[in-house]
Amino acid sequence: MNQRIECFFWAVVAVLLLLWVMIFVQSSMVPLIVFAMLAFAGYDFYQESKFRLASMSAGATLSAGATLSEAMSDKAGGMSANRFFALQVIIFLVTLTNLDFATALTGLVFVNVTLWIGYRFKYHYLPDSALPGWADVAKNYAMLLLFVWLLRSFIIQPYHVPTGSLEPTLLPHELILVKQYQYGVRFPGWPWFSNTVVPVGNPQRGDIALFRYPVDERVLLIKRVVGLPGDHIEYKNKQLFINGKPCAQQAVPLGESLAVDKVPHRYHQDMS
Repeated sequence: MNQRIECFFWAVVAVLLLLWVMIFVQSSMVPLIVFAMLAFAGYDFYQESKFRLASMSAGATLSAGATLSEAMSDKAGGMSANRFFALQVIIFLVTLTNLDFATALTGLVFVNVTLWIGYRFKYHYLPDSALPGWADVAKNYAMLLLFVWLLRSFIIQPYHVPTGSLEPTLLPHELILVKQYQYGVRFPGWPWFSNTVVPVGNPQRGDIALFRYPVDERVLLIKRVVGLPGDHIEYKNKQLFINGKPCAQQAVPLGESLAVDKVPHRYHQDMS
């Protein structure tokens, strides 16, 4: 990529990011990381330009032991590995504005695995110092991203409990691991792919389930299953009734707990 074209490209990216922050972003942390990546890419571009100008003014050719990867980036048809990595991080964070983490991660993995396949077919014989930036990034990160994606999408998913609605079992802000295959295997491509690919089981009364809020599917909720299809549910005077039968409640002193961690809780409700 010609240096002037790439300089113009990063200038356009910076302007678009400013507009994105002003229009869409409410959190302060995400723009901070995005512009840190942008500054990192700009510094890398400045260092590379400075090196090339020094080489041209001295009339010297690059030695094999110097920054050969930067010199080869134009020849191989791409920006440096540092700038390509920064660009991927920026695109990933921007997509989180409208997509959930799982879908954005799916796109990132797809791009890197595709680039890794291209690297294996076209540049596998080159030493690391001579690889184009995209091939260098794909070679180092594609398989790691694929492993994280498979683990998070089909085995376990970390989740922070947002509220105290499940006390005494789960406390607010606790970090839990959710089994992704309990009710069937789903491809992580919301909102385009949300159907179950491999059915495994159905929710049972008393299960704690993670699901999308029907009103706003971007929001994930965690609740206990109290009713199954065909059940009649009634909550009256702080008492839960299932098919006309009250659920037993066990009072717990404030200083005691039913949980293993011995954190103070209020009461336990048996729905069996």
